[in-house]
Amino acid sequence: MENVLKVLIVEDVATDAELIERELKKAGFKPATRIVETREVYIQAIAEFEPDIIFSDYNLPSFNGMQALLIRQEKLPNIPFILVTGANNEEIAVDCMRAGADDYILKENLTRLGQACKAAINKKAIVRANLEAMEKLSVLSRAVEQNPALIMITSLNGDIEYVNPKFCEVTGYTSAEVTGKNPRFLKSGNQSDEFYRNMWQIIMSGKEWTGEMLNKKKNGDLYWANATISPLLNLKGEITHLVGIIEDITEKRKMIIDLIHAKEKAESGDKLKSAFINNISHEVRTPLSTIEGFVEMLISPDTSDENKAVYSQIIRKSSSRLVNTIANYVDISLIASRNIEVHNSSFALNPVLEDVKSEYLNACIEKNIQLIIQKPGEIDDLQLNSDPELLRKIWIHLVGNAVKFTSAGNVTFGYRQSEGNIVFFVSDTGIGIESNKIKLIFDHFMQADVSQTRLYEGSGLGLSIARELVMKLGGQISVESTENEGTTFTFTLSGSSRKLGAEKPESNQKQVDKDANPLILVAEDDDFNFKYLDIILKRNGYLVQRAENGLQAVNYCREHPDDVSLVLMDMKMPVMGGLDATRQIRKFLSDLPIIALTAYVSVADENAAYDAGCDEFMSKPVNKEKLLALMQQILSA
Repeated sequence: MENVLKVLIVEDVATDAELIERELKKAGFKPATRIVETREVYIQAIAEFEPDIIFSDYNLPSFNGMQALLIRQEKLPNIPFILVTGANNEEIAVDCMRAGADDYILKENLTRLGQACKAAINKKAIVRANLEAMEKLSVLSRAVEQNPALIMITSLNGDIEYVNPKFCEVTGYTSAEVTGKNPRFLKSGNQSDEFYRNMWQIIMSGKEWTGEMLNKKKNGDLYWANATISPLLNLKGEITHLVGIIEDITEKRKMIIDLIHAKEKAESGDKLKSAFINNISHEVRTPLSTIEGFVEMLISPDTSDENKAVYSQIIRKSSSRLVNTIANYVDISLIASRNIEVHNSSFALNPVLEDVKSEYLNACIEKNIQLIIQKPGEIDDLQLNSDPELLRKIWIHLVGNAVKFTSAGNVTFGYRQSEGNIVFFVSDTGIGIESNKIKLIFDHFMQADVSQTRLYEGSGLGLSIARELVMKLGGQISVESTENEGTTFTFTLSGSSRKLGAEKPESNQKQVDKDANPLILVAEDDDFNFKYLDIILKRNGYLVQRAENGLQAVNYCREHPDDVSLVLMDMKMPVMGGLDATRQIRKFLSDLPIIALTAYVSVADENAAYDAGCDEFMSKPVNKEKLLALMQQILSA
C-alpha cells in the first residue's frame, strides 16, 4: 500500500516543485502537495495544511530557507524539514543543519530525495516515540515521587533499592540511611514470626500480599501501616523485585475507634433518653395520680374531718415528691447541657448543715430514726470557699438517699478534718449495697436493687446528680457499704477553709416584731399562687397587698414608698414582667427588699434576677418554711 504524504513545498519555480513531487512518487510515496512562495502564505499553510514534511528552497524572492526553517521551529518543531537548494554552498547547508534542518538536497541531484524523506520521517518518528516514552516515564516518576503512599522497592532478597519522599517523611529515615538495608528494621515487635512467614510465602509464590502491621519510626514512635507488597516479574516471568505500597493508617484507625466510641456513646445516650422518658413518666404520673385521687375524695361531701386531715397529708407528701422529682430532672438536664455554673464565695458551713437537717427532720421523725449533724468538737464553725448552693444540693441528695434506705437507727452527716483537708460525709444504718452493684449506683436512674424500686420510691437520679455536682466543684466522691449494715458516702471539694473562733459573733440583727404587721407586696398574676402566699403570710402576721402585674407593683411602690416592707416578685407576668418591674423600682427605692419567685430555675434565670436588682431568688413551688425563714432574715437585718 502506497504511503500518503502531505507535502508542503516552499518554491518559487513550478518545475522544481514538480521534480520534488516526481521523486517522492518514485520512492513509493503518494504525495498530497501544496506549493507556497511567500512568507505569509507559508505560515498560513503550516496552520491549515498541517504537513507531514516540508521541502524548502533556500533562495526565495521575499524570504529564504533559513527563515522558513525558523518559522517551522516555532510552529511545527516535530515536522521534518529538508532544504532543497540550487546553491552549492556548504556553509549555508551547515548553518541550516545546525538550526534544525533534517537534511539538504542539491537540485542538481534529486535522486537522494526519496531516501532522505524516509530517513527524516523515521528519525522524527523515533524522536517522537522517545519523547512520549520519556514523558510517560516522567509522569510515572512524578507519580511515585509525589505519591501520598509510602513506596518501597527491594531486590528479590529484600534489600531496599528505592524509597519515595513520603516514606522518608513518615518513617524519619533518609533514602541514604535505608538503601541496601533489609526492611526488618521497621518491625515493632508486635507481629509474630508466623505473621511474616505467611506474608513471604504468599509473595514468593508470585501473589500479591495485603495486610496491616504496626511499624516503628526512626524516633521509636509506632504507626499502623496498611501494606500491599507485589512481586515484579521480568519477561520470563521471574521475580526480580518487590514493590511495597504502604499507607499510614494511624489516624484512620484512631478515627474508626473514635467513631465506634461515638456510636457506643450515642447508643448509650439513646438508652439514657429511653430511661429518662420511662422514669419521668412514672415518677410524675404516680404522685399526680395520687393527688388527683385524694383531692376528689377530699372535696367529697361525705368525707369526715378526720379523713380530710389524712388526705391532706397524703396530698402534701405527693406534692413534695412531685416537686423533688421535677427538680431532679431539671438538675440532670442542666448537668447534661453543661449549664451548671459555679459561684464560689466564702461562707459559714453550719447554716448549710442546719438547712439540710431541717429539710429531712420531719421524715426522720416519721420513720423513728435519728438525724445527726457531726463535726469536729474543737470547731464551732468552718469558713469554706466554695459554692454553698451546690454543696447544699449535694448533701440534700446524699442525705435524702440515706433517709430513704434507712428504716432503723440513724443518718449522720457532716465533716471532719484529715491532714489539713476537709472531708464531708453522709453515713446511715440502712439496707446497704451489694458489693457487685456499688459501681452502678452513680448511673442515671439506677437504684442498687431494681426489684425494690417500688418499695423505695424515687427517680434514681439523686446519687448521679450528687456525683456530677461534686465533680463540678473539683472534688471526688466515694462509697463504702456493707449489706444490711449501712452505707457511707465520702466526698471532698477543692477550695480553702479556716477555723473560726469558738465564740459566735454578736448579732446586730433584730427580730421581727409580728405585732408591727409588715406589709408584703405580692406581685403575682396567678390567682392560685397568690391565694397560697396570701394565706401563709397572713397566718404569720403579715399584711398583704396584691399586684397582678409588674406595672401595678411599680405604681404601688411609687405611691406608698414608706408602707411596703418587702416585695415578692413573680418574674413572668403580663403588661410588665418581674425583671423590668424590679429595675423600675430600683430607680426610686434602692433599699426595698425584693425576692424573686419564679418557675424558671436555670442559672441564667437566677443571674438575670440578681442583675435586675433582686436581693434573693426562690424557685416555685415555694417552700413555706424556707420562704418565711428568708423573709425573717431579710426583715430582721
